[in-house]
Amino acid sequence: MVHKRNSNWTKKLKSIRNYEALPPVIIRAIWSRYDRGQSPQKIYERLKEERQLIASFETVEAYIEQVVKPYYEKEGEN
Repeated sequence: MVHKRNSNWTKKLKSIRNYEALPPVIIRAIWSRYDRGQSPQKIYERLKEERQLIASFETVEAYIEQVVKPYYEKEGEN
């Protein structure tokens, strides 16, 4: 049995081009938090509290707007 969620994470991580600014562990956290309905501001604040996030809010927000949000919009169409 294939665990679909892990398969999707692998595909998402392979399609990401910006490994330098956001490490994979932060990227996974962004995807999972967005999937649960958190706003970009809330995601950034929680990551800042829980981890040593050096990226700015603008970087996190841009990543969500350019990569995460279009993925969920495309999924919603299917």
